[in-house]
Amino acid sequence: MNELIIKLVSNKVSIDGNTYYQPPQDGLKRKIFDYFSKRQFEKSHKNLENYEIGELINVLKKTQKLFKENNHAFQIDINKGQWNDLQIIHPIMITDKIPNEKFKKFGFAVYWTYEPTFDKETNLHQLFKESEKLKGYEHFHDNGVDCYTFICWDDLEKVVEISRTILADVLGYDKKDKYYFSIADNGRIEKENNT
Repeated sequence: MNELIIKLVSNKVSIDGNTYYQPPQDGLKRKIFDYFSKRQFEKSHKNLENYEIGELINVLKKTQKLFKENNHAFQIDINKGQWNDLQIIHPIMITDKIPNEKFKKFGFAVYWTYEPTFDKETNLHQLFKESEKLKGYEHFHDNGVDCYTFICWDDLEKVVEISRTILADVLGYDKKDKYYFSIADNGRIEKENNT
């Protein structure tokens, strides 16, 4: 029910022929949207614990233990509030946009997107592009959305440092803020001779 109400009060936006829903700017619709979004978020995160970003290293080690041996694609969502702020994914998950055989190998990629229809995020995109600490990314567009990926492979410290920089320097979060980390298994990656 929460999802239906959220959809009804959201603004429809069309980008490259695809329809997206975005929160209303203000007024009663925004209050309704915020209320039901919060309820939906709390319902889906009631069993997840909050951690500081420094504890991300433990989440990465757990992900390695779960998925590396059988080379499963995975996705780690990191969010402070209702929306995903950042994702850490298996590199295979960007091969539809950046084809590369090496991306079949197990590793970590930090993934951040900028949605141009959100006017309030323009300054975030500028902060990201101007950051001296955030260089060496892969950039592509996906249905009008700017996507940035840092391929870190097994360098867990690099994953933590890039994630910390995006969350603190770009999004403006405090270093002591707590985040929800959720890990999803997106299936085993077939070996090259089986594809």
